[in-house]
Amino acid sequence: MRHAWERLHREYATDLLVSSLAADVELSSFQFNRRFAACYGETPGRVLKRVRMEWAQFLLRHSRYPVQRIGRSVGYRSPGTFSDRFHKYVGCSPTEYRARHFAEVSGSWAPWYIATPRDPRAPTS
Repeated sequence: MRHAWERLHREYATDLLVSSLAADVELSSFQFNRRFAACYGETPGRVLKRVRMEWAQFLLRHSRYPVQRIGRSVGYRSPGTFSDRFHKYVGCSPTEYRARHFAEVSGSWAPWYIATPRDPRAPTS
């Protein structure tokens, strides 16, 4: 399960499928979802959504990248889908979120290697 958790956090911007994660550990998607949720308290789909939304929020606060680019960079091909899912998750559109939370950053861009705060549910070494 740890490998799957790490893959979700590493490959969140790709078309990652639960069936692919399940195949890695030789389980059916149903069994994988059940065991993953038992280990981490949420399903892989919810973890993926949360990681994508946390990165999107981070980039909206700390970069001047266009909203469409941020959506693509966190795994959404369609700007409409990104905006809709962001609104459902956060309670406002990405543009509104940025207007409320934007913080000036030296150089006005956020390099990809800046990490978000460590998730307390993450597996430990």
